[in-house]
Amino acid sequence: QFGGGGSGGSIWIAAGALTGAGTISANGGRSLGGGGGGGRIALTAENSSGYAGQITASAGAGGSAAAGTIVKPRLVIAVQPPASVAAGAAFSLQVAVQDEDGTTITSDNASVFTIARATGTGTLQGTLTKTVSAGVAGFTGLSYTKAEGCRSGMPSLQAPADDTP
Repeated sequence: QFGGGGSGGSIWIAAGALTGAGTISANGGRSLGGGGGGGRIALTAENSSGYAGQITASAGAGGSAAAGTIVKPRLVIAVQPPASVAAGAAFSLQVAVQDEDGTTITSDNASVFTIARATGTGTLQGTLTKTVSAGVAGFTGLSYTKAEGCRSGMPSLQAPADDTP
C-alpha cells in the first residue's frame, strides 16, 4: 500500500576551485514503504582545499536501500608532451580521468576533455577537444606555432551531454 522513497538522483560538479561550507547531497527519499537508494555525486575540482562542507549520498530512511556513491575523479596528463619541439612540429599527449587512488576510471566513455596552452604566446593547433574511451583521451598531431617554451595547462573536463558521470 505504501510506495518506496525515491532515489537520490545524480549530481555532476566540475569546477576550477570549490570553496565554502555548504552541503552537497544526493540522498534517497524516505517513506513508510521503504527508503530510496542514495544517488551519485561526481565532483571534479582542480582545488577543493577551500571546501569545508559535507558531501553525502546516503540511503533514505524506512527500508533497506543501499547508499549511493561519491566519486572525486581527478584529471591528469598521463603521457606528457615533449619538453621542447620545433615550431610547427607535431607532438602528442594523453589525458586520463582517475580516481583518488590514481587508477584510471576505465568505465568512463563519456567525459570530454579540452586542452589549451598554459604559457607561451603561440597558438596550439590540432584537435583540442576529445571524448575519452576507457577513461583516456589521446591527443595526436598537435603543433605549436612559435619556437618558444610552451606548457600545456591542466585539461578541462566538460559534463557529458546526458549529465551522467
